[in-house]
Amino acid sequence: MFVLGALLLIVAALLSFRSIHLFSKPGRFVAYFDEPVQGLDVGGAVKLRGVLVGRVVAIRVRYDAKTWPAPVAVVGEVDNNAITDAANQTIKLTDRATLQRLVEEGLRAKLDLVGITGQQFVQLDFLDPRKSPAPPAIRDAEYTVVPTVASQIHELMANFSKLVGDLQKAGFAEEAVKTLQQVKETAESLQQFADFLERNPNALITGKKRPNKEP
Repeated sequence: MFVLGALLLIVAALLSFRSIHLFSKPGRFVAYFDEPVQGLDVGGAVKLRGVLVGRVVAIRVRYDAKTWPAPVAVVGEVDNNAITDAANQTIKLTDRATLQRLVEEGLRAKLDLVGITGQQFVQLDFLDPRKSPAPPAIRDAEYTVVPTVASQIHELMANFSKLVGDLQKAGFAEEAVKTLQQVKETAESLQQFADFLERNPNALITGKKRPNKEP
């Protein structure tokens, strides 16, 4: 009875992990991000409009001496029953042609934050392909490429940098330039603080450890 009970617990644990698919093969895709992905790890969540539908299975940097910056390739898998059509029929995501059709109809990927923890996940959504056209796709022999859109944090930092640069070039409102620069630095500090909390979740309770001093 003890052995049987242990086996049942193991089976229940295996079925609880979305990364193990005993009855259906997941569909896989790759998304290339031209922004930092710190806080995103293998095993991280893949969500569709906020609903957990899969996980990240691989992260790698794709280097090409002819292009810069080097994009980060994130391979994700999505449960094969994650999307249904208007007739409530499951859309088979294991079929590359079907997944490519969804891309053409507006399927996009972006990075998003889990609260203020600094941990990131991949957010999938359907956007208007006319307003968010797919850029020239990076070809991948193994997976369907899901185009990416910039995360809100990346857009915010890019806009701040551009605005500060434009004001500096124009020599306009020196104090305003300094203020915007301070806002930018504050945002960067918040991101660094979030990254620190992710690596040291007990820091809010125990405080930052001080280095040991020689007696």
